[in-house]
Amino acid sequence: MSEQQRSPGDWRWITALWIAGALFFWPLLFGGESLYFRDNHAVHLPQAMQLAEAVKAGRLPLWEPATGLGYPFLADPTTMSLYPLALLLLVAPFPLAYNLQVLIHVPLLGSLMFLLLRWWRASVPAAILGSLAIMFCGGTMSLLHQPFILRGFAWFPLILYCFDRFLEGRQRRWIGLTALALAFQGLGSDPNLVLYSGLLLIALPWLQPRRRARPGAA
Repeated sequence: MSEQQRSPGDWRWITALWIAGALFFWPLLFGGESLYFRDNHAVHLPQAMQLAEAVKAGRLPLWEPATGLGYPFLADPTTMSLYPLALLLLVAPFPLAYNLQVLIHVPLLGSLMFLLLRWWRASVPAAILGSLAIMFCGGTMSLLHQPFILRGFAWFPLILYCFDRFLEGRQRRWIGLTALALAFQGLGSDPNLVLYSGLLLIALPWLQPRRRARPGAA
């Protein structure tokens, strides 16, 4: 599906996915509740607070001396020290900022899945169903206590989309955008997920639906 063939209404459906995410997580975004279960309170929330405090103080958090015997904070991608969306930690007080930074990846995942499914010529109802399923399935919800995995998971559809666009048109900008999406994934998640992305790209010809000829194609 080309840019011209994509329905203008697609963007309204993507907006609806974000609204669905906001309504589903209303207590965490507007009700004063917070993510707490398992590793959130033990690891990820303290890491996020340390990162936010370092950025506000104008320093790069190279080493974290307050945890155990200390560890290289910047070198650990799960701390998201170089992850662009970590800037959301600065837009609100904690724990709301932490909730926002984690939860934004759920509608992001749904929106990118919708983009991928529409590129694969799925109908709007099918693309919406697929997007909602991946947003609110048990697997995604279980990642709320492991947000570094959720961050990596959210970029999978975009990586596949950009690389598939490159395979179809051989335009260099799409391989560049694939690399950029991989960089976003790697800066905020476990390096294993970048490896999994590479395996998905290798398997992409067998993952995508069988292509039909495009209108006007020779």
